[in-house]
Amino acid sequence: MTSPSRAMNFSSSVKKSEENSCTTSLKNNTLRIYGSLDPVYFADDSDIFVTLETDGAIYGFEAFPIFEAELLEADSDSDFGYSVSIDTTAIPPANYEVYAYVKTGDKYICTAPLAEITIGE
Repeated sequence: MTSPSRAMNFSSSVKKSEENSCTTSLKNNTLRIYGSLDPVYFADDSDIFVTLETDGAIYGFEAFPIFEAELLEADSDSDFGYSVSIDTTAIPPANYEVYAYVKTGDKYICTAPLAEITIGE
């Protein structure tokens, strides 16, 4: 199931963490992005969004709060996992930086760039 796209028109604070992880895979026009985030970002009612950003353009997607233990070959589980599946035909070809945003109430916290991915080139 593809992740719903979301308009990302807001300001956010940036919080770097060495605890963040991100894995990407591209197959048959579907981009999978998954990993886990530092628990410091979260409260009980937090939502996660993943963005692809390039040259001022931001494409946002609501993440599923899933820790992909099997794909990450992890021995343990995490309550702070995320996973998105993106139809790459819906975004223009470019080099993108991947970010995660955690929304709690009306505030957003952004990670430092998690990964870089090239689509359609």
